[in-house]
Amino acid sequence: MTKLVGILSGGKIATRLTARTFVLFGLSLAIFTASTQIISAQGGGADSGQAANRAPSIDGGLYSAAVRANGNPGGVTTAPSPEVGRGNAGPGGPTTEAERAQARAAADKAQAEAIAASEGLGSTPDGVLGLFHTYVLSGVGWVVGQAGLAFDYSINRFVIGFGDLYVNGNTGKTIDALWSTIRDIFNLTFIFGLVYIGFKMILDSSDSSARKMLVSLVGAALLVNFSLFITKFVVDFSNIAAAQIFAAFESSGKLSITGGFMELMGINRLILVKYTAGGSFAYIIGMLIVFATLAYVFIAGAVLIIIRFVVLNIYMVFSPLMFLGWVFPAMQGYSKDYWSGFLRQAFFAPAFIFMLYLSYKVAASFPIQRDMANMFNQNGSTVTDAPGLIPYFAMVMVFLCASMIVSRKMGAHGATMAVSVGNKLRGSVQSSIGRNTIGRGAEKFGKLNDSLEGSRTGRNFKRALSVASFGTLDERARRNITKSGKEAKFGGSYSRSDDKKFATELATTQASGAFAKSIKTGLSDNSAESQIKFEQDITSASTPQLIEQLSKHKSNSASYEKIVKAMSHSQVTKLLDSKDEDFSPEKRLALATARGSQVINRLTTDLPGQPGSAVSLPKAIAKASVDDLVAVGYNTLKTNAMYIPAAKMDDLKSKLTSTEHGLLTAERNKQLTDEFNRSAGSIFAGKKDSEIARLPKDILIKPQAVVGLNQRVLEIILRENYLETADRAKIRTHILGMTDPSSPMTKFLNSPIGLAF
Repeated sequence: MTKLVGILSGGKIATRLTARTFVLFGLSLAIFTASTQIISAQGGGADSGQAANRAPSIDGGLYSAAVRANGNPGGVTTAPSPEVGRGNAGPGGPTTEAERAQARAAADKAQAEAIAASEGLGSTPDGVLGLFHTYVLSGVGWVVGQAGLAFDYSINRFVIGFGDLYVNGNTGKTIDALWSTIRDIFNLTFIFGLVYIGFKMILDSSDSSARKMLVSLVGAALLVNFSLFITKFVVDFSNIAAAQIFAAFESSGKLSITGGFMELMGINRLILVKYTAGGSFAYIIGMLIVFATLAYVFIAGAVLIIIRFVVLNIYMVFSPLMFLGWVFPAMQGYSKDYWSGFLRQAFFAPAFIFMLYLSYKVAASFPIQRDMANMFNQNGSTVTDAPGLIPYFAMVMVFLCASMIVSRKMGAHGATMAVSVGNKLRGSVQSSIGRNTIGRGAEKFGKLNDSLEGSRTGRNFKRALSVASFGTLDERARRNITKSGKEAKFGGSYSRSDDKKFATELATTQASGAFAKSIKTGLSDNSAESQIKFEQDITSASTPQLIEQLSKHKSNSASYEKIVKAMSHSQVTKLLDSKDEDFSPEKRLALATARGSQVINRLTTDLPGQPGSAVSLPKAIAKASVDDLVAVGYNTLKTNAMYIPAAKMDDLKSKLTSTEHGLLTAERNKQLTDEFNRSAGSIFAGKKDSEIARLPKDILIKPQAVVGLNQRVLEIILRENYLETADRAKIRTHILGMTDPSSPMTKFLNSPIGLAF
C-alpha cells in the first residue's frame, strides 16, 4: 500500500514514469510531424496516386484487394474482406474468441501474400535508406522476436512449469537433499538452545523469559521440519496466481504474452509497410522506438524470471532461517530479512505479469484502429489516425516500462540493474537528441551573438533586441541562454560542452598516438623519407609531446640525441623554461648539455662535401647565430667571450638572465683588454668599424689604440654616443698629438662636426 501511495503522491517512480512519458510522446510527435510533412510534399493522403495504390482499410492494416487492383493492374485481385479477416461477429462470421484469433492470423497471412505479390517485397531495396530499412526490419525485428520467444519460454518453463521442474526433474531431489542438511544443522542449534534455556531456568526458576524462550524453541523445532513445505506452498500459490493472469493473454488461439502484444498493437504488421523512395525514414525511426522498447522489456523480463527461479530455490534450501529468530533474539533480523526477501521474490512474477496485463488492457482499450503501421506509414490513407495513435502508443510503451519499475520495487534480483540499463539507454537517446538540437542550437546562437559584436550594425541590432524585450534578452541573458544550452545534459551524463571537450581530448590522444608511432619509426628507419618525416614531426610537436618522448629515452642514448638534434631553438627554449613539475631541473640540464654539444659539433665540423672547412671554436662563435650562442651554453660563451661580436651581445641580453649577461659582458671586456695589452695591433685585425667603435672604453682611451682608429670609427662613436665626453676628449688628445695634421682623423676632429667629439 505504501508503494502505491508513493506512486500516486509523485515519488521517484512517478517522476521517472513521467520522464519516460514525455520522452516517448515527444519522439512520437516528431515522427508524426515528419510523416505528415512528407505526405504534404508528395501530394498528401489518399488523393495521391501512391496512397491510392496502398490504402489500408479501416480494419487494422488489411489492404483492400479492390483498391490495390485498381492501382496496380495485374496485381492481386482478391483478398479476405475486412469483416472476415478481422473476425467481426457478423452474420456467418466467427463467433468464438478462438475462431476470431484464427481468422486474424489467416487475414495477416493473406495480407502478406497479397502485398508481396503486388509490391514485390523481397526485391532489391532502393538506395541507402532502402538498405537500412530492410536490415532494420530483418535485424531489429529478429531481436524482438527472439526476445519474445525467450520471455514466453521463461514464463512457461520457470513460472507455470515451476512445479514440473521440481517434481519431474532433478531440481526437487537436489533441493530436498540440501534442505535436509541445513535442517539437521539447525536442529543441532536448537539442542544448544535447549541446554542454554535449561541452565537459565535452574539458576533462576522464576525467570518468565526463559519459559517464553522454551515455548518458542519447541515451536521452532517443530516448524523447522515443515519449513520446506511452507515455502513450497507460497511458491505454488504465487505461480498459480501468475498462471491465472497469464491465461488472459492470447495470440492466434495460443497463450502468449509477447504474441498477444504484437497482434493486438499491430506490430506484426509493421513489416508489411514497404519502403518507398524518399518516404519512410520516419517509419524506420518509429519502428526502432517500438522494437527497442519491446526488446528491452521482453529480454529483461526473461532474465528476471530465470533469476527468480534460481533465487527461490536458494530460499527453499535455507528455509529453516525463517524460524531461527524465534530461538535466538540476535538472529531475528536475519529471519525478518528472509521472510521479506522470500515473499517479494515469490510474488514478483504475478505482480510483473499483472503489470504487463494492465499494459495489454491499455492496448486493447483504445477504440481507434490499433495498428502501429498506420502511425508511421506516411504513404497510407489512414495516416490521419496518427494523432489518435500517439497517446495510445505512448501509454502502452510507458506501462511496459513501468512493469520494470514495479519489479524493482518488488525487490526482484537483477531488476535494479535492468532498470538502470533501461534508464541509461533512455538517457543516452534523450541526451543525444538534446545535445544535438538544443545544445547545438545554443552553441550556434552564441556564435551568432558574438559575431554581431564585430560590426556596428550588429551591435545596434543587439541593443534594439534588448530594448524591444524590455531587458529580458540583454547581453547577459543571451550569454546565459548559450551557457545553459551548452552545459545542459538533458538527462544524460554529459552536455554539448562536455561532448566538444571529449572530442578535442580524443583528437589530441589520437594525434599523440600517431606522433609516438611516427617517432618510433623515425628512430629505427634511417631512410631519407623517414628522416624527413621524423624531423617534420619533431619540429611541429608540442612541448608536452616532446617531454613525453624525451622521458622515454636515456639522456646519453642515440635516440635521445637524435630527437634533440631535430628540435628547433624555440622548442628547446620552451623546454628549458618549463616548470619543475613538468620537466625537472635534472632533465633540463641534460637537454641543455646535449643541445650545446650538438651545436658546437655542427659549428666546428667540416661542411658536407667541403673537406678542411672545419673551424676553431672561437671563429665558430664569432660567426654563430644568437640562437646557436644560447645553445652552446653560458660556460662555453664565458670561456670565449672576447670572440662574441658586440651586436650579438646586445641580442643576448634578451636571451640570458640579467646576471648572466652582466657577468658575460664583464668577462668579454676583461679578455679583450688582456689581449690588447699583449698585442695592441692584433685586437683590431679583421674587425669592422662598427665593432671597433664598440670595444671596451679601457682600450679606446689608451694611446696605443690610435693605430686601430679611423674617421669612420670616430663618426660612429660620436653618433651613437658610445663614450662619455671626457673619454672622447682623451681620444681626441691622443689623435691630435700622434697623427699628421693632414690625416683624415685630424681634419675630422677640426671640422665643425668633429669639434663636438
